[in-house]
Amino acid sequence: MFSVDSDIETLISIYPDSTSKHDDEKSPTVVVTINLHNESEECYKVWRSTLTLEILINKECYPKAKSVKFHVTHCGGVEAYKLDEKLNSFILDGNSELSLFQIYADLQEFIEDNTHPFGICLICLEKVSTGATQLPCSHYFHTACIDNMKELNVPLLCPACRCRFMKNPITPKKDSRDNYYSMNDDIYDPMCSSLSKYFALIRNSGVKQSHHVILSYFNECCPVLCSFNEKEGGWVISFRNEHQLQKAINTFNGKAILPNFPCMEVTRYVPC
Repeated sequence: MFSVDSDIETLISIYPDSTSKHDDEKSPTVVVTINLHNESEECYKVWRSTLTLEILINKECYPKAKSVKFHVTHCGGVEAYKLDEKLNSFILDGNSELSLFQIYADLQEFIEDNTHPFGICLICLEKVSTGATQLPCSHYFHTACIDNMKELNVPLLCPACRCRFMKNPITPKKDSRDNYYSMNDDIYDPMCSSLSKYFALIRNSGVKQSHHVILSYFNECCPVLCSFNEKEGGWVISFRNEHQLQKAINTFNGKAILPNFPCMEVTRYVPC
Protein backbone atom coordinates (compact mmCIF):
# COMPACT_ATOMS: atom_id res chain seq x y z
CA MET A 1 0.00 0.00 0.00
CA PHE A 2 1.34 3.42 -0.93
CA SER A 3 1.87 6.06 1.72
CA VAL A 4 0.12 9.40 1.54
CA ASP A 5 3.38 11.10 0.55
CA SER A 6 3.98 8.75 -2.38
CA ASP A 7 0.37 9.11 -3.55
CA ILE A 8 0.63 12.89 -3.45
CA GLU A 9 3.97 12.99 -5.24
CA THR A 10 2.65 10.69 -7.96
CA LEU A 11 -0.47 12.84 -8.38
CA ILE A 12 1.65 16.00 -8.68
CA SER A 13 3.97 14.34 -11.20
CA ILE A 14 0.97 13.44 -13.39
CA TYR A 15 -0.81 16.82 -13.01
CA PRO A 16 2.01 19.30 -12.26
CA ASP A 17 0.09 22.34 -13.52
CA SER A 18 -3.05 21.73 -11.47
CA THR A 19 -1.85 20.23 -8.17
CA SER A 20 0.43 21.37 -5.36
CA LYS A 21 1.30 20.35 -1.81
CA HIS A 22 1.87 22.16 1.47
CA ASP A 23 3.38 19.98 4.19
CA ASP A 24 4.38 21.09 7.66
CA GLU A 25 6.56 18.38 9.18
CA LYS A 26 5.36 19.35 12.65
CA SER A 27 1.71 18.87 11.70
CA PRO A 28 -0.04 15.54 11.07
CA THR A 29 -1.99 17.20 8.26
CA VAL A 30 -0.82 17.72 4.69
CA VAL A 31 -2.71 20.00 2.30
CA VAL A 32 -3.11 19.20 -1.39
CA THR A 33 -4.47 21.97 -3.63
CA ILE A 34 -6.25 21.06 -6.87
CA ASN A 35 -7.15 23.53 -9.63
CA LEU A 36 -9.63 22.25 -12.20
CA HIS A 37 -11.52 23.64 -15.17
CA ASN A 38 -13.81 22.01 -17.69
CA GLU A 39 -11.60 20.55 -20.39
CA SER A 40 -14.28 19.24 -22.72
CA GLU A 41 -13.69 21.08 -26.01
CA GLU A 42 -17.36 21.00 -26.96
CA CYS A 43 -18.47 22.30 -23.55
CA TYR A 44 -15.78 24.97 -23.31
CA LYS A 45 -16.94 26.61 -26.53
CA VAL A 46 -20.06 27.74 -24.67
CA TRP A 47 -19.67 27.55 -20.88
CA ARG A 48 -16.67 27.39 -18.57
CA SER A 49 -16.16 26.46 -14.93
CA THR A 50 -13.27 26.58 -12.50
CA LEU A 51 -12.70 24.90 -9.15
CA THR A 52 -9.94 25.39 -6.59
CA LEU A 53 -10.08 22.86 -3.78
CA GLU A 54 -7.89 22.18 -0.77
CA ILE A 55 -7.79 18.57 0.45
CA LEU A 56 -6.68 18.36 4.08
CA ILE A 57 -5.31 14.88 4.77
CA ASN A 58 -4.48 13.41 8.16
CA LYS A 59 -1.35 11.40 7.39
CA GLU A 60 -1.91 9.08 10.34
CA CYS A 61 -5.35 7.91 9.12
CA TYR A 62 -4.84 7.86 5.34
CA PRO A 63 -6.28 6.23 3.19
CA LYS A 64 -9.43 6.05 5.35
CA ALA A 65 -12.15 8.44 4.18
CA LYS A 66 -12.27 9.98 7.66
CA SER A 67 -8.70 11.24 7.11
CA VAL A 68 -9.87 13.76 4.51
CA LYS A 69 -11.55 17.16 4.75
CA PHE A 70 -12.37 19.47 1.85
CA HIS A 71 -12.11 23.26 1.68
CA VAL A 72 -13.43 24.98 -1.45
CA THR A 73 -11.56 28.24 -2.05
CA HIS A 74 -13.14 29.01 -5.43
CA CYS A 75 -16.03 27.60 -7.44
CA GLY A 76 -17.40 29.22 -10.58
CA GLY A 77 -19.75 27.99 -13.29
CA VAL A 78 -21.27 25.08 -11.33
CA GLU A 79 -23.87 25.03 -8.57
CA ALA A 80 -22.30 25.03 -5.11
CA TYR A 81 -24.85 22.68 -3.56
CA LYS A 82 -24.16 20.03 -6.21
CA LEU A 83 -20.45 20.32 -5.51
CA ASP A 84 -21.11 19.88 -1.79
CA GLU A 85 -23.10 16.73 -2.51
CA LYS A 86 -20.24 15.37 -4.61
CA LEU A 87 -17.61 16.08 -1.97
CA ASN A 88 -19.74 14.54 0.77
CA SER A 89 -20.08 11.36 -1.28
CA PHE A 90 -16.33 10.78 -0.98
CA ILE A 91 -16.37 10.75 2.83
CA LEU A 92 -19.86 9.42 3.54
CA ASP A 93 -18.43 6.15 4.86
CA GLY A 94 -15.58 7.23 7.11
CA ASN A 95 -14.05 3.74 7.28
CA SER A 96 -13.92 3.17 3.53
CA GLU A 97 -10.66 3.72 1.68
CA LEU A 98 -10.30 6.47 -0.88
CA SER A 99 -7.86 7.35 -3.64
CA LEU A 100 -6.54 10.81 -4.45
CA PHE A 101 -6.43 9.83 -8.11
CA GLN A 102 -10.10 8.83 -8.06
CA ILE A 103 -11.07 12.08 -6.31
CA TYR A 104 -9.23 14.09 -8.96
CA ALA A 105 -10.79 12.14 -11.85
CA ASP A 106 -14.30 12.24 -10.38
CA LEU A 107 -14.14 16.00 -9.77
CA GLN A 108 -12.88 16.63 -13.29
CA GLU A 109 -15.79 14.63 -14.67
CA PHE A 110 -18.19 16.41 -12.31
CA ILE A 111 -17.41 19.94 -13.49
CA GLU A 112 -17.52 18.89 -17.15
CA ASP A 113 -20.97 17.34 -16.64
CA ASN A 114 -22.34 20.19 -14.50
CA THR A 115 -21.13 23.32 -16.29
CA HIS A 116 -24.34 24.98 -17.47
CA PRO A 117 -26.45 28.08 -16.71
CA PHE A 118 -28.28 27.99 -13.39
CA GLY A 119 -29.91 30.22 -10.82
CA ILE A 120 -31.57 33.63 -11.16
CA CYS A 121 -30.49 36.51 -13.38
CA LEU A 122 -29.81 39.25 -10.82
CA ILE A 123 -30.75 41.93 -13.34
CA CYS A 124 -34.35 40.90 -14.01
CA LEU A 125 -34.79 38.25 -11.28
CA GLU A 126 -35.97 35.63 -13.78
CA LYS A 127 -34.47 32.13 -14.09
CA VAL A 128 -31.58 31.90 -16.53
CA SER A 129 -31.53 29.31 -19.32
CA THR A 130 -29.29 28.01 -22.09
CA GLY A 131 -29.84 31.33 -23.87
CA ALA A 132 -27.79 33.08 -21.21
CA THR A 133 -24.48 34.94 -21.28
CA GLN A 134 -21.62 33.89 -18.99
CA LEU A 135 -19.34 36.71 -17.88
CA PRO A 136 -15.57 36.20 -17.38
CA CYS A 137 -16.22 35.81 -13.63
CA SER A 138 -18.39 32.74 -14.49
CA HIS A 139 -21.76 34.25 -13.43
CA TYR A 140 -24.73 33.77 -15.77
CA PHE A 141 -27.24 36.41 -16.97
CA HIS A 142 -29.80 36.80 -19.73
CA THR A 143 -28.09 37.95 -22.92
CA ALA A 144 -30.76 40.62 -23.39
CA CYS A 145 -30.10 42.00 -19.90
CA ILE A 146 -26.36 42.29 -20.54
CA ASP A 147 -26.95 43.84 -23.97
CA ASN A 148 -29.17 46.49 -22.42
CA MET A 149 -26.50 47.35 -19.85
CA LYS A 150 -24.19 48.06 -22.78
CA GLU A 151 -26.85 50.11 -24.59
CA LEU A 152 -27.54 52.24 -21.51
CA ASN A 153 -23.83 52.90 -20.94
CA VAL A 154 -24.07 51.98 -17.25
CA PRO A 155 -20.87 50.70 -15.54
CA LEU A 156 -20.17 47.28 -17.06
CA LEU A 157 -19.71 45.45 -13.76
CA CYS A 158 -21.02 41.99 -12.91
CA PRO A 159 -24.19 42.52 -10.80
CA ALA A 160 -23.18 39.54 -8.64
CA CYS A 161 -19.50 40.17 -7.80
CA ARG A 162 -18.89 43.68 -9.25
CA CYS A 163 -16.03 42.49 -11.48
CA ARG A 164 -15.66 44.58 -14.63
CA PHE A 165 -16.40 42.47 -17.70
CA MET A 166 -15.92 45.10 -20.41
CA LYS A 167 -14.67 48.65 -20.79
CA ASN A 168 -17.37 51.24 -21.35
CA PRO A 169 -17.25 52.84 -24.80
CA ILE A 170 -15.78 56.35 -24.92
CA THR A 171 -18.76 57.58 -26.93
CA PRO A 172 -22.04 56.68 -25.19
CA LYS A 173 -24.54 54.83 -27.31
CA LYS A 174 -28.02 56.17 -27.85
CA ASP A 175 -30.17 55.69 -24.77
CA SER A 176 -33.02 53.60 -26.18
CA ARG A 177 -35.33 53.47 -23.19
CA ASP A 178 -38.20 51.98 -25.15
CA ASN A 179 -36.10 48.84 -25.67
CA TYR A 180 -34.91 48.59 -22.09
CA TYR A 181 -34.95 44.92 -21.09
CA SER A 182 -36.89 43.96 -24.19
CA MET A 183 -37.18 40.18 -23.87
CA ASN A 184 -40.36 39.45 -25.87
CA ASP A 185 -41.99 38.56 -22.59
CA ASP A 186 -45.67 37.85 -22.02
CA ILE A 187 -47.49 40.80 -20.51
CA TYR A 188 -49.89 39.70 -17.80
CA ASP A 189 -52.93 41.95 -17.42
CA PRO A 190 -53.63 42.66 -13.73
CA MET A 191 -57.24 43.46 -14.59
CA CYS A 192 -57.76 39.77 -15.36
CA SER A 193 -56.80 38.78 -11.83
CA SER A 194 -59.76 38.10 -9.55
CA LEU A 195 -57.38 38.01 -6.57
CA SER A 196 -56.86 41.75 -6.38
CA LYS A 197 -58.73 45.02 -6.28
CA TYR A 198 -55.77 47.21 -5.34
CA PHE A 199 -53.96 48.87 -8.24
CA ALA A 200 -51.15 51.37 -8.73
CA LEU A 201 -50.37 53.37 -11.87
CA ILE A 202 -46.69 54.02 -12.64
CA ARG A 203 -46.01 56.77 -15.15
CA ASN A 204 -42.69 58.12 -16.44
CA SER A 205 -40.73 54.94 -15.60
CA GLY A 206 -38.64 54.84 -18.79
CA VAL A 207 -39.64 51.18 -19.24
CA LYS A 208 -42.26 50.10 -21.76
CA GLN A 209 -41.51 46.54 -22.86
CA SER A 210 -40.76 44.31 -19.87
CA HIS A 211 -42.99 43.62 -16.89
CA HIS A 212 -40.05 41.69 -15.34
CA VAL A 213 -38.24 44.95 -14.60
CA ILE A 214 -41.26 46.60 -12.97
CA LEU A 215 -42.18 43.57 -10.88
CA SER A 216 -38.61 43.10 -9.68
CA TYR A 217 -38.20 46.81 -8.83
CA PHE A 218 -41.39 46.78 -6.74
CA ASN A 219 -40.60 43.33 -5.33
CA GLU A 220 -40.52 44.39 -1.66
CA CYS A 221 -44.19 45.39 -1.94
CA CYS A 222 -45.23 41.94 -3.23
CA PRO A 223 -46.86 42.91 -6.55
CA VAL A 224 -49.07 40.31 -8.24
CA LEU A 225 -49.36 41.18 -11.95
CA CYS A 226 -48.66 44.13 -14.21
CA SER A 227 -49.06 45.34 -17.78
CA PHE A 228 -48.42 48.52 -19.72
CA ASN A 229 -51.62 50.52 -20.26
CA GLU A 230 -51.35 52.52 -23.47
CA LYS A 231 -54.41 54.63 -22.63
CA GLU A 232 -53.05 55.68 -19.23
CA GLY A 233 -49.48 55.92 -20.52
CA GLY A 234 -48.00 53.83 -17.74
CA TRP A 235 -47.77 50.50 -15.94
CA VAL A 236 -50.69 49.16 -13.92
CA ILE A 237 -49.66 46.87 -11.04
CA SER A 238 -51.98 44.86 -8.82
CA PHE A 239 -51.44 44.14 -5.11
CA ARG A 240 -53.15 41.74 -2.72
CA ASN A 241 -54.01 44.30 -0.05
CA GLU A 242 -54.21 47.98 0.80
CA HIS A 243 -51.01 47.93 2.87
CA GLN A 244 -48.87 46.69 -0.04
CA LEU A 245 -50.40 49.26 -2.40
CA GLN A 246 -49.80 52.16 -0.02
CA LYS A 247 -46.24 51.01 0.68
CA ALA A 248 -45.49 51.00 -3.05
CA ILE A 249 -46.80 54.56 -3.42
CA ASN A 250 -44.94 55.87 -0.36
CA THR A 251 -41.68 54.08 -1.21
CA PHE A 252 -41.30 54.57 -4.96
CA ASN A 253 -43.16 57.75 -5.91
CA GLY A 254 -40.55 60.23 -7.14
CA LYS A 255 -37.78 57.62 -7.50
CA ALA A 256 -36.00 56.44 -10.66
CA ILE A 257 -35.31 52.84 -11.66
CA LEU A 258 -31.79 53.78 -12.81
CA PRO A 259 -29.76 56.96 -12.19
CA ASN A 260 -30.18 58.19 -15.76
CA PHE A 261 -33.91 57.42 -15.83
CA PRO A 262 -36.73 59.88 -15.04
CA CYS A 263 -38.44 60.03 -11.66
CA MET A 264 -41.57 57.89 -11.57
CA GLU A 265 -45.05 59.04 -10.68
CA VAL A 266 -46.72 56.31 -8.60
CA THR A 267 -50.40 56.81 -7.77
CA ARG A 268 -53.45 54.78 -6.84
CA TYR A 269 -55.35 53.54 -9.87
CA VAL A 270 -59.09 52.87 -10.00
CA PRO A 271 -60.18 50.97 -13.14
CA CYS A 272 -63.08 52.49 -15.03
